[in-house]
Amino acid sequence: MAAFEPGHNKVGGRQPGSLNKTTLEGRQIALGFAAEAMQTAVDIMRDLEAPHTTRLAACIDIMNRAWGKPTQAVSVDAESEPLQILIRHFTDAVPTEPADIGEPAPNQPRLL
Repeated sequence: MAAFEPGHNKVGGRQPGSLNKTTLEGRQIALGFAAEAMQTAVDIMRDLEAPHTTRLAACIDIMNRAWGKPTQAVSVDAESEPLQILIRHFTDAVPTEPADIGEPAPNQPRLL
């Protein structure tokens, strides 16, 4: 096999956005059961003996398949205070010599 040479385009391989073989096969198998799965959801939705939560989940699944999942509203509150970040250097608060130990300056954190 020849080594890569700079200046030459890469050729071959899968096209961007195309599915790999395993994903494609799995999707084709699932599509074979799609009608049966939808009928099962309809049967559950219509089953008056089924729990309400189960029937509701079936209804939601059917509606999502028919019209797609509904968009979710996102609100951004721009009226809040701006974020402030305080960064202190730890080395500025630690004495470098044992003789420097004493009361911290008023603007320095107290070391315990």
